[in-house]
Amino acid sequence: MLRLYGVDEPAVQARLAELARTANRRRRGSGWWNEYGGVLADTYRDFIELEAAASSVRTYQSQMIPALLQTPDYARALTVAGRRWKRPEEIEQFVTVRLIRPAPAHGR
Repeated sequence: MLRLYGVDEPAVQARLAELARTANRRRRGSGWWNEYGGVLADTYRDFIELEAAASSVRTYQSQMIPALLQTPDYARALTVAGRRWKRPEEIEQFVTVRLIRPAPAHGR
């Protein structure tokens, strides 16, 4: 792929290959969110991972309460309204993720 894009320098190829290996290891990493892989889309897991690595997060939400301020009942109502999950245990797992996400113990 690198040759296709005209990256011919061995040092640059080696550095990009190492970055790819690091990204793949991280994707299979040990973040707390991986426990919930059955109910999380890859994009949401990626978002949570980036959020956990960030030094600050700024959001603007005009249509729902931000995650830091959500109660379990509110998070559950949002999850049920999304209609992605049907089984009660899936709903509860996703609600758990929504409530764990902002917790300081998880690298924030």
